[in-house]
Amino acid sequence: MMSDNDGVMRRADQSMPPTDDGFTVADPSKRYSPARIRRFFTMKKKKKNKDGNGGGGETTLISVVLVDTDYRSNAEEGASSQLAQPGWYVYAPQLLATKSRLLRALGFEFPPSLIVVDTASRSVVTTEGRRLLADDVNGASFPWWPPAALEVLKGNILRRVNGVVETTDFSTIKTNVRGLLFGAHWCPPCRQWVKQLAPVYEQMKANGISLEIVFCSSDRTQEAYDQFTAQMPWPAFAYDPSKTLALTRVYNISGIPSLILLDSSGRVITNHGRSSLLEDPAGRYFPWGPRPLYELNEYTVCRLRDEPSLILFTEGSTDDIQFSLSVMDGLSKRLFEERMKIEERRVEEAEKKSDESAEQGNGLSKSASSEECSSTGSDLPIPPQADPLQLLYTGEDPICDHILESILGLGDVELPLICIVDGLAGHLCVCDRPDVSEAVLDEFVTEYRAGRLQWTPLPAADQNATKSVGGIPSAIIEQALISHSPSQNSIGGGKEEVKAV
Repeated sequence: MMSDNDGVMRRADQSMPPTDDGFTVADPSKRYSPARIRRFFTMKKKKKNKDGNGGGGETTLISVVLVDTDYRSNAEEGASSQLAQPGWYVYAPQLLATKSRLLRALGFEFPPSLIVVDTASRSVVTTEGRRLLADDVNGASFPWWPPAALEVLKGNILRRVNGVVETTDFSTIKTNVRGLLFGAHWCPPCRQWVKQLAPVYEQMKANGISLEIVFCSSDRTQEAYDQFTAQMPWPAFAYDPSKTLALTRVYNISGIPSLILLDSSGRVITNHGRSSLLEDPAGRYFPWGPRPLYELNEYTVCRLRDEPSLILFTEGSTDDIQFSLSVMDGLSKRLFEERMKIEERRVEEAEKKSDESAEQGNGLSKSASSEECSSTGSDLPIPPQADPLQLLYTGEDPICDHILESILGLGDVELPLICIVDGLAGHLCVCDRPDVSEAVLDEFVTEYRAGRLQWTPLPAADQNATKSVGGIPSAIIEQALISHSPSQNSIGGGKEEVKAV
């Protein structure tokens, strides 16, 4: 992370206890950090005075904070402290909810991650620091500001029409929703995604839904690109690895396959493009932004790691579903309205920062505003006033029973049951009220936001659990909820540093 040395955090050689903001300094005796990161983050740069002169000596402009992301390990001496170097900082053990809030605000997805933060604007510059550091070991382009989204989206796209390749510009796409599909022919899951999405895409186009998908190739050769795009009914950017790399930086694409949906301004509507389209081929939820309430099923299980989730478990009968919809209606609408107001304010602040950045004309090669860097990679931003909370109810999908019994360890409880699950922090809280009503739900959420709930760690995965649920491997379901990357495909096609999500 990048940080101005403001004197709040203390260096390792001062041997100080944890600071008030939750950071401890590294023990100078711990010297196990990878040499590349150690060498890079011990560099110093001149900090100029306001008059442009380089007086005042050298000031450390880069600070490193290590965060142990293993929710099962919150001890004083976590694994991360073993990597700390003199002058680095270690995030002191905190409440799991506090750590979860931090990781979500940073856009964390899976370890190991190197996230660069601009402390002046308090925004994330990039979540892909690990990959960028591997490509730029001397930090020549640090802090690696991503280019502006609309600039990167410019360029030729190729479409096959009756066997003939036609070339147009991306700007000719006038649909309300534009999907960017990142993949490669060498990746088996990518080929499977194309087979799944092609008929849904063609059905939507036939029904007049304002959607276009554009393929962004991570293929290793032009021949592989040609072979793969020949199977797609949608257009593709011309084969250009540097173009794809720039797009992955702008939209924080950690691996393939990945399908994100954008609005006409290039902002992310959702990172769950594939599940959104497969769940809703008729376009009922178009343009597939956040919803007040989700049914927990194979298409929405991926959302459980987005943010803390309140889930109402029932037997899943038709009457149970109607009961869930009725009792959750008022709360879901209020929380959704609050979310939309927060999002409106966030967009207004982003536009204001963009205008200020343009007026300053600082000459940096980066996106129009640092806010864009932190917002394009997440369709569910962290509200500044309160913790986010999404609402789900269960139906007849077998995934619901698997999550309740094998992942949450609540197979013996009586239904209906209300609980809040925080997959990123690895804990849950079960409502102890015997009845379920709108008043009970409201009270439970109030207690959650006041920080008065009693949390328990999620149990370890049951090794004897069913190997698959509804055709989906149970390991994938657990990873979607409490673990990390379910796929292991590098976007570079040969570099193992960057894994898929």
